Amino acid sequence: MLKKYILILFIFLLISGCVSTPAPENNQNEVNPPGWVLAKPQDDNSFMYFTGTGTSDSGDHADAKNFATSGLLAEIMQYIGVTITTETEATAKATLDQFQAYITQTVTQESTATLAGFEVVEIWIDERRSPAITIYILARYSKIELDKEKARLEALVIEQDEAISIPEAEGLNLFSEGRYYAAAIKFITAAGAASKSTIPNADIKFKRNIDYAMSSIEQINLIKINDNISGLAGQELDPFQAKVVTGGSLDDPGVPDVAILINYRELYAPTGRLVFRNQTIKTDNSGIAAFNHPIPDFVGSSEVSFSLDLSAYLDDLQDVPDEHDALVHSLEELIVKKNIIFSFEVTSNAKNIKTGIFIINYDENNNITGTLDTASGMQSVLSDYNLVSLSMSASELRRMNRDEIIASLKAKYAGQIERLLFGTVKIENYSQNSGRTFAEATATIQVWELSTDILIYTTNKDKNGMGDTNSEAAFNANQDIGVMLGNDVRNNLR
Repeated sequence: MLKKYILILFIFLLISGCVSTPAPENNQNEVNPPGWVLAKPQDDNSFMYFTGTGTSDSGDHADAKNFATSGLLAEIMQYIGVTITTETEATAKATLDQFQAYITQTVTQESTATLAGFEVVEIWIDERRSPAITIYILARYSKIELDKEKARLEALVIEQDEAISIPEAEGLNLFSEGRYYAAAIKFITAAGAASKSTIPNADIKFKRNIDYAMSSIEQINLIKINDNISGLAGQELDPFQAKVVTGGSLDDPGVPDVAILINYRELYAPTGRLVFRNQTIKTDNSGIAAFNHPIPDFVGSSEVSFSLDLSAYLDDLQDVPDEHDALVHSLEELIVKKNIIFSFEVTSNAKNIKTGIFIINYDENNNITGTLDTASGMQSVLSDYNLVSLSMSASELRRMNRDEIIASLKAKYAGQIERLLFGTVKIENYSQNSGRTFAEATATIQVWELSTDILIYTTNKDKNGMGDTNSEAAFNANQDIGVMLGNDVRNNLR
């Protein structure tokens, strides 16, 4: 009997020894706090220990645990020495946010699988001041894994600092070598990085690099090599040339590979108006920038401007904090001042082009008069032009409309003229005033480039003529409107 009892007891003890002991958990039933609540455990060779405490006066367990988790996280981040702010760069912020989320998830789920080397050792809940509740969390972090994480996160801060310090150092070296344009680019790059950085004294580094950039740009000037260029419409102009120098004269050293913004105007065919265009060119090895203006398709005066172009680098300064706006504005103003303007004149080449002229005059009843009053008025103004008077019989004119007349003239004189100037002039009405007769004339002319069959010019005019009789007033109106049309052609036809 005794042996049987001993055997049963042995089996019971054996079974009891095989049951695993649960991990320390919420020991809220203990009246006295564990020792680690009063004194955090000392770090050992393998682990660093961290604690967090959170209280909810209303007894909300979730709130108390969240507060305790935040305290625990603050201890870990204090050791790591990296903080997150609203200005932290996106990559760094995402990495730090993820790390803190892993810590929080591990505590919330009381798991050890989320973050390598980190685990919750014990949680103690103090309900002795009911309804208030205080939660204490003890966690430990493998020294090896924590130092890996610390090094990884510190590298983000170092990366931010190097984003400023490296281009700044390069800029200073370039400045000392007299390479001011390249130095300015480096300083602007460093200032852009400083404007987004959270490292200590980032604002001081921002201002310093803006000052460096302005000092560099002040050394650079654009000097015109030529100016007051003249040319003919439809033909190439001489190149507009300038030299970018470190100094104030053409004899000073040139600056190579400088971006120059060119602004100019050209004719917009659908509206017949001049519109602004721009393009960027770079200086050659001698610091010379040469711009070949598109073949001018207009007549008159115009300008071309050369400006120092740092827009590709200034983009990094567009979203700086408000307190830096004035510095950026000063830099932009200085760059805008690095600008020169060329003047040029385009005159018409039309006088050298063999042009056939055919003007039809109508009376107030739409009858063809057969007179040459308007054509003679135009030719008196365009006497230096290579004009050829064209002819067509009255019978042909009467049986064709406007478009048919133009087509017929093009076909008849193909190969003999380069352009066709065709127009119609009509006396609209007569009026009397103070014993004198007034005739109102209206006119439309068109100029066609026969080689391409393109309409290159058109205009409408009106003019009053005065005389003692209807015929005298009509003659003066027709001839005066011819003079007006001739001047318009001289000033606008390319």
